[in-house]
Amino acid sequence: QREQKDDAAIEEAISRALEEHRSTGLSRLQERVESDVRATLDFLRAENMLDRIVEAHIERPMIVPVGNDFLLGIPDVLVRTADGWEIGDWKTNRHDIRSADEWLAYYRTQLEAYVLLSSLVAPEQPSFTVRLILTRPPVQAAQCTFDRADLRRIELRIANLIGAIKRTAVGNGV
Repeated sequence: QREQKDDAAIEEAISRALEEHRSTGLSRLQERVESDVRATLDFLRAENMLDRIVEAHIERPMIVPVGNDFLLGIPDVLVRTADGWEIGDWKTNRHDIRSADEWLAYYRTQLEAYVLLSSLVAPEQPSFTVRLILTRPPVQAAQCTFDRADLRRIELRIANLIGAIKRTAVGNGV
């Protein structure tokens, strides 16, 4: 009976400790998220990015044919400015010292896919700017612009990647 009481006391102590940890951890997470969001908004205001927005579509799925396949993507935000449509991609998980330009290079394929998807929204638009925004303070941003000539190269590259994925999947019996 003593063992049962000890076991019950241990279970109760563990439950209390976990509950305290959860509430403390959640509180810290909420504080960090709030701080990151405020820092990101301050950055966007300072860079006059918010004032330029005429229309915005947040996390709207988009699909485009690529050869005999389809590419589906969900850009974080597609915004229309006086200059045309732009793509914004937020990165919230930065934990190292890479610069925004280095992250831009790292995520280039993803960003190019978003450009290809967005090109269907405005077929007359001559170029598309994509912005990568790192939301962990210090907030940073990097951007690149692709013109219509780049789109064919991007489409071919993505078609090759899709083909490689399909060959790998078929080779593994999928």
